[in-house]
Amino acid sequence: PHVRDALHRWQQLRLRASRGDGRKVAHKLRKLTVSFMYPSYEYDSNQKMLEVRFHQEMTQRTGRSNARSLRPQEDLCIEELEEQFETWLEEVRQADDKRRAKLA
Repeated sequence: PHVRDALHRWQQLRLRASRGDGRKVAHKLRKLTVSFMYPSYEYDSNQKMLEVRFHQEMTQRTGRSNARSLRPQEDLCIEELEEQFETWLEEVRQADDKRRAKLA
């Protein structure tokens, strides 16, 4: 998608994350870094080929200490990020359902 469209959709995700169940996954969106890149050097300076990518470094515990190391995650386009966001929301909903079932 065009850069403007991708950034608009990114802002829509951020708005959704600020409301309702989205607040429980907003921290994941805050960890994302937005980058602009061309698919290859041959398209350099061709603005129509510019892509927006979202990148997040995942942390994982190392050994016995509380130290964390960064595990790189692949860049996501806006469509992949939207799918990932829906997955995160579904995970939150399932966890809430399990918690409610235990309380009942």
